[in-house]
Amino acid sequence: MAYNVRSAPKMKSVRSKAEPGKRDVILNAMLDLVGERGFHDAPMSVLAKKAGVSAGIIYHYFSGKEELICLESRQINCRSALTRSAKQIHDGRVEE
Repeated sequence: MAYNVRSAPKMKSVRSKAEPGKRDVILNAMLDLVGERGFHDAPMSVLAKKAGVSAGIIYHYFSGKEELICLESRQINCRSALTRSAKQIHDGRVEE
């Protein structure tokens, strides 16, 4: 009898909802690494070690350091915008 993948029971994720995924761990490690050493002195091998993953996993999620930096930059900009908006709301200076 052949094993039918479609009829196999679905596995539940064992990862906790609060536990960050590998992608987030890599992004956070890159942010720390660039803060410590700068972009040009942040090789993927050091990033992999800091994130606790293999370099292959990094390339599975990202095309390279440039993409990681772009994503980090966007996250920082979004957080800054959210912080400014929250402060404006708190201060009663909401622009409509």
